[in-house]
Amino acid sequence: MEQEHSTALKWSSDGELSVLDLHRIIARLADADPIASGLDVSHFGAVQREQA
Repeated sequence: MEQEHSTALKWSSDGELSVLDLHRIIARLADADPIASGLDVSHFGAVQREQA
């Protein structure tokens, strides 16, 4: 069994999950659920945070 690297989630100063961690979570969710493959950070309001 391959050991996965453990990481801590990072939160931005406004209390939201960091955009990088959000991307990683969405990618893992899409790997597990084909329906989720259509999700992107814009579904979670992260586009505005990336541009800020």
